[in-house]
Amino acid sequence: CVLCNKCHGTMTGPWISVCSVNPRFGMQAKLGRMVEPPRDVRRVAVIGGGPTGMQAAMEAADRGHRVVLFEKSDRLGGQLFHSDYVSFKWPLRRFKDWLIAQCEKRENIELRLGCAPSPEELEDFDAVIAATGAEPNIPDVPGMRGPDGGLAPGLWTCLDVYGREEELGDRVIVVGGSETGVETAMHLAEKGRTVHILTRQRELAPDAGKLHGITMAYAENAEDGTELMFAAWELYGDKLTWTLEATTQGVGPRGVVYTDAEGRTHRLEADSVVISGGMRPRTEEALRYAGHSEQFMMIGDCEKPTNLQVNLRKALGAASQI
Repeated sequence: CVLCNKCHGTMTGPWISVCSVNPRFGMQAKLGRMVEPPRDVRRVAVIGGGPTGMQAAMEAADRGHRVVLFEKSDRLGGQLFHSDYVSFKWPLRRFKDWLIAQCEKRENIELRLGCAPSPEELEDFDAVIAATGAEPNIPDVPGMRGPDGGLAPGLWTCLDVYGREEELGDRVIVVGGSETGVETAMHLAEKGRTVHILTRQRELAPDAGKLHGITMAYAENAEDGTELMFAAWELYGDKLTWTLEATTQGVGPRGVVYTDAEGRTHRLEADSVVISGGMRPRTEEALRYAGHSEQFMMIGDCEKPTNLQVNLRKALGAASQI
């Protein structure tokens, strides 16, 4: 359980209960009719060792197939690696570690870390599931992109921060107020940095689950005993501040130029600037493996960046077709 509270309902339609980590939730009674048992043992390659890839490998292995899970880095976990560094992400860290342990203990899953296979290497497999994930999106804002189209030198993405916090200066600007940007800012404030968030939204973390009681909210009791809920970022006081409805006009390693809601231009100085511009799917990387086996499926953030609940259910669906 990652304590997301989605099993208690969602804040938007269709207002149904879901589970972020159990793809069978709500379908247990009909899965036996929806999924046919495998006719024979197949050799399955899963590309990508993030949560989606690990779930797909587990599902395929549990159907009796022989699975090879390829991960180009030296560790499993994908983007959930950040949970190793963030105090309030311990539920995700526990889930990540559970997924890794489940893959390691299955005898019919072979793990190949530090390995990005060529498409030709997969021609002996009967099925390939590509779960190559996503990478940080760099918005088209002056100063954000370098000559190669990637992040400009001296800037950081949220994923760059974790494990390298000591390399950042004392004053940090986070450009982007999504849940990811806000959580990164909270983490850096805990590490002693003074952080300011710039966001064009009218509220912080509008994409965060409103029922999420671990990361995004804390409770206090009023004098009459009523429990009051507050946004978690308010706990950090002067260490974490923000400007809403701010449009970023230019970025450099030592500051940001932005216009406020009234159209006035400001320059905010900092020692480090972190860009939180969303994620971009690694679709082309996944499609390299198409056409080299009898079955090919692309799942997870490489198709469209989304959340654990959607991706793990896609992993179940893909493995169930093999």
